[in-house]
Amino acid sequence: MPGLVQTSVLPAAEIRNNIAAKQGELVIAILSHSLMRNGANMNPTLHHLWDFVMRTSYILSELENIEAGRPVQYPNQIPGYAPSIGPSPDKAKESMIDVITRSHTVEMMLTGPPGMIMMMGLQPVEFGEEIKAKSAAVMEACSRVDISAL
Repeated sequence: MPGLVQTSVLPAAEIRNNIAAKQGELVIAILSHSLMRNGANMNPTLHHLWDFVMRTSYILSELENIEAGRPVQYPNQIPGYAPSIGPSPDKAKESMIDVITRSHTVEMMLTGPPGMIMMMGLQPVEFGEEIKAKSAAVMEACSRVDISAL
């Protein structure tokens, strides 16, 4: 309809892009860890962390498509996703909250007690300061999202 302006329920693109950039830096830090460079013998805990961050980044990259009701490339990678025939702002909000929750989970895996990693069936590993700093930067970027406004 002419004159009708659709506004997004998502945080501003600048905020989402900043989160995505910080997640990208975290991925690079994980891949740069000496235990990730062993090919077939890579550390399973670091591999799990990398996979978790990559999936979180993918969810973030599809938020606009989810909101608009457009198909996503890998629907099985987005928890609770079901294709829709129209806009899905509620699912976009839910997925944005999932991105933030997953980012908190990563931070807790990195800075929490080793028991947290072990409860996930993984072995403790020394992640190193670079990975921890990059995760903290993701959390800082996520802190710019006003969850109550979603």
